[in-house]
Amino acid sequence: PALGLRPGHSLDEAAAAVQVRLTGLSENCGLPSSIQVLSVTPAPGGDAFHARDSCVGKRYVYTIREGLGTPFNSRYSWALGRQKVCDLEAMRAAAAHLIGKHNFAAFGVLRDGDPRDPIKDLRKLEIERWPSGPSEGGDTITITAECDRFLYHMMRLISGTLARVGLGIMSPDDVKGLLEAKGRSGEPATAYKAPANGLCMEEAFYSTWGGASALGLAGSTGGSSG
Repeated sequence: PALGLRPGHSLDEAAAAVQVRLTGLSENCGLPSSIQVLSVTPAPGGDAFHARDSCVGKRYVYTIREGLGTPFNSRYSWALGRQKVCDLEAMRAAAAHLIGKHNFAAFGVLRDGDPRDPIKDLRKLEIERWPSGPSEGGDTITITAECDRFLYHMMRLISGTLARVGLGIMSPDDVKGLLEAKGRSGEPATAYKAPANGLCMEEAFYSTWGGASALGLAGSTGGSSG
């Protein structure tokens, strides 16, 4: 009734009514100012749709700042520290070992009795540097990953480990060894978990894998389980 819908309304009519409700002014949409709804569409599959189980893939972006950063960007990026610069070619060489279908037990948190399969299909892992002015506190590095499903903390463990490779603390071969270890203890190197504040789940895919999604979720930063 609050949406003003007639009995027997269609999914498109419901989506339009919800969009009007959620994209209104902050004082009447009921959402905090940190959330902005851009569009609303009917979920694919109708009543069979499930936000988690119907998802066929996700895209995470992790943001690193080479340098100290600033108070204005520290909430959404990991500042490596004064004069810290990463070797992107080494990071990309390490990332190449991770692309594809592998057992990612070394890059995820698996609790006792966890039924989730550690074998995941990492379709994309790209690393880019974006020059920034002095006022930004250092250049920006983004790590973008697309995978069918992520283990708990998997994106943060991949990002932190790649950053250590970029800083010369680890080598690309160390990353290959971690992957091949499949989470066994006693390895000389361990994956490093990056802090949560650089993490953003950029999109969830519900239709064509790797293409246009039926539902995009943007702006989930800092507290995501990836």
